[in-house]
Amino acid sequence: MDHNRSGNTIVARMFPGEDYLLCLGELCISANAMAVVVISSIGQLRNVELGYFVGPSDYSPEMFEGPCELLSVSGSIIVQDNIPIPHLHAVLGNRDKSVIGGHLISGKVEITNETVLEIIDVPVSRRLDLSTGLMDLVP
Repeated sequence: MDHNRSGNTIVARMFPGEDYLLCLGELCISANAMAVVVISSIGQLRNVELGYFVGPSDYSPEMFEGPCELLSVSGSIIVQDNIPIPHLHAVLGNRDKSVIGGHLISGKVEITNETVLEIIDVPVSRRLDLSTGLMDLVP
């Protein structure tokens, strides 16, 4: 992965075979960021696992071997105790131009990935909500 930073903006390019979420986490840690939001992230992924929240600890995961075009990613990554906690949703396009989407659980870069992140200066954290089973954002 190559990356550069100016102020609170990080621009990165990931390469084939790299773990997408691991790279995002590394960017957060290296920037000493408490939280970031994904401004833009496009490219191509394979072995993408998407989920749909059904209930506590049940994201109904499904694997898409791909390759798939990464059309859009939105969400945030909060760093707590030096551990990145992503909450990202992704939209993927297939060769036949059909589209799938959901909670991004995992994925590997296929050809390339271009990502722009913005560091958030507002103190935030995540906390387990026992009623939903979600790691809720706490501003």
